[in-house]
Amino acid sequence: EPDAKDKAYDSNTVARETRKLATAAMRQDWLDEYAKLTRQHPDKGKRWCAVQIARLPIARGRDAETIRRQLK
Repeated sequence: EPDAKDKAYDSNTVARETRKLATAAMRQDWLDEYAKLTRQHPDKGKRWCAVQIARLPIARGRDAETIRRQLK
C-alpha cells in the first residue's frame, strides 16, 4: 500500500508550461497593441497606452499598471 505522503504533491510541468506559454502570448499581444498605439498616438506615453490596452479583451482582466510594467 503506497504511503499518503507519496501523493501529497505531484508536479505537473505540462500544465505549468502551458500557463507560461499562455502568459507569454498574452504579453506579446499587449506589446503588439502598444506598438500600434504608439504609431497612432506618438505623443502619448506608456501609462495612457496601458489604460487603452486594459480596456480591450486582450487585457484579460489585468490592471493597467500591470500592463504598463510589461511594456518596453
